[in-house]
Amino acid sequence: MQKPGKHPMEITDPVAAMHGEPSSSSRQTTQALFGEKIWVSETHDGWLHCQLERDGYEGHNAAVSASESTEAPTHRLAVHSTFTYPQTEIKAHPA
Repeated sequence: MQKPGKHPMEITDPVAAMHGEPSSSSRQTTQALFGEKIWVSETHDGWLHCQLERDGYEGHNAAVSASESTEAPTHRLAVHSTFTYPQTEIKAHPA
């Protein structure tokens, strides 16, 4: 889905602050999470004026927290952490 006058990017930081103005000293209004798609309408002095695809929120994001390459996900995480097992046996003690 292409939006007129905007190009897609993807958030590459674990959490990227969205600001009301293109400055790190301006008020943070929301956050974008790793892998979120954003639509960029303009760039200026290392800042992106963008819109979050998920909820349509608009704001400014540091350009270093996003990437042009937007790839389709290959995996989906259901939990944030889990045990690591030394063998492919669920009854083995976690490492």
